[in-house]
Amino acid sequence: ALFDYKLKLKDYQLTGLNWLIQLRANGINGILADEMGLGKTVQALAVIQYLHRMKQNRGPHLIIIPASTKDNWAREISRWTPGLNGKIYYGTQAERAEFRRREIKSDIDVMLCTYSVFERETNVEDRAYLKRFHFEYVICDEGHSLKNVDSARFKNINALNTNCRLILSGTPVQNNMRELLGLISFAMPKMFNNKSGRKKTELFVSYFERKYNNGKAKSADSVIKQVRTIIDPFILRRLKDEVLSEIPKKTEVTVKLDLEEDHKDAYNWTLKQIKLQKEGKIQITIAHLFSELRKAANHPILLQRLFNDKLDIISKISWERQIFGAECTQQAVKDYLKKDYNDYDINGLCLEFKDRNEILKSFCLNRSYILNSAKFKWLKSNLPPLINNGHRILLFSQWTSIMDVMEELLQELGYMYLRLDGQTNVQERQEIIDTFNTQGSIYKIFMLSTRAGGLGINLTSADTVILHDIDFNPQIDRQAVDRVHRIGQLKPVQVFRLICKGTVDEKILELADGKYVLDQSLLSDVKKSTPGKKRKGKRNGTASNKTMKQLLDEALVRGEL
Repeated sequence: ALFDYKLKLKDYQLTGLNWLIQLRANGINGILADEMGLGKTVQALAVIQYLHRMKQNRGPHLIIIPASTKDNWAREISRWTPGLNGKIYYGTQAERAEFRRREIKSDIDVMLCTYSVFERETNVEDRAYLKRFHFEYVICDEGHSLKNVDSARFKNINALNTNCRLILSGTPVQNNMRELLGLISFAMPKMFNNKSGRKKTELFVSYFERKYNNGKAKSADSVIKQVRTIIDPFILRRLKDEVLSEIPKKTEVTVKLDLEEDHKDAYNWTLKQIKLQKEGKIQITIAHLFSELRKAANHPILLQRLFNDKLDIISKISWERQIFGAECTQQAVKDYLKKDYNDYDINGLCLEFKDRNEILKSFCLNRSYILNSAKFKWLKSNLPPLINNGHRILLFSQWTSIMDVMEELLQELGYMYLRLDGQTNVQERQEIIDTFNTQGSIYKIFMLSTRAGGLGINLTSADTVILHDIDFNPQIDRQAVDRVHRIGQLKPVQVFRLICKGTVDEKILELADGKYVLDQSLLSDVKKSTPGKKRKGKRNGTASNKTMKQLLDEALVRGEL
């Protein structure tokens, strides 16, 4: 037996193990692309345990992971690969140097390390140490991060000595075909990573993009079938609703909200500023335009609008009080406020020092304004009945600034909550997650930043997901939702996606839906997933091959934003 009697692979996981064994036997690397929540970690460890028990091959194996998944991987290694010596190569530079001095190569069977080792110029010694090994398997968790073949991460991991490569990614198609080809070129270096291979890859991607984007459905379908013929041998992809009969149903609702007058005024003000900059021929990037419109759609307090005529006096008082340090000039303080502070930040500054200055006190915003947005209004109406009906909620936003304001809303409503974002110490993350997951926990709301909350986190104790703001890459939102809708979930899951009508939100949704259709077309059965065809539990829509810049420019011309 491969495992302890208490551990058992599900049927589809056993199929995955057999697929990996066959790949290895034929000298082929691969991408295990099961939808998130189906146990890619377990299947990867199962093949390591198979080599140990059945082939007396102890490795060594290297598993490269995001730092946020370190504790979870360490737990699973101890459970699924007993008898193998697992080590974590992680910590400060001094701690890693001590690891290199202390650990004998022959004593390491499975090593965990994070992607950061392969990114920073200062980590040359780490990479030199790892290149001394000849690994049996190099396994890259959340492997879609290898999509850019020109990145230092890709090149440095690609230089490791290994017999087998395995990419784990529930979202291998994130934005376009070019990124998927990047993953395949990592998995099959002999085919793609020489000069001839890279040239063929570039020609293939160019051909795909030209044919797929020409707007003709038949041509797009034909190209997809050709691509599928090429990538099918490298990729195994299963969806939850295809292999898990016991997983509860997931219901997704896109909630479209009207802007109220104050919010609409703020959004229109933003559009006016953008148009004035264009008319004045001020250089404005699509990233800046995009960011400002998203802020205005999400919450007007993220803009710098209400205090513009007060910055002179606020900067003067801040300078006199040496709030930003004695070395700052008054002009430097003003420049800093203008560049880095939004209305919420400036209001916070006024609140902090209101007792020391009557003018700052008079500038403080009314609390009702701070909590006023279309999306906050929906939260105020819907959080109480959800919690009263026994639901536990994950509340996602991409913006930590939104999360700051959201904390005030939850305090106003009287709810206890937990928070995890990119600034949360890696060592504290699992403790926060365990606190929320504890049976009978007093915390009914867990607030997470979408990207920090999308990696290596199991939150099946929740049953409701609210996406306050969506990502133009739909895979990021799917990662967030799949922290709840996965193996171990016992309740039906409901997902609410908040969209403000007549704003850039609708354009992001259009772009995301187009990418989602591409993902389904490439990775699911072509006959079942032609563009525009509805799948159970999935979003429906036709593919949009336009960039965000094209969508925004067209919308501005038509006056839709």
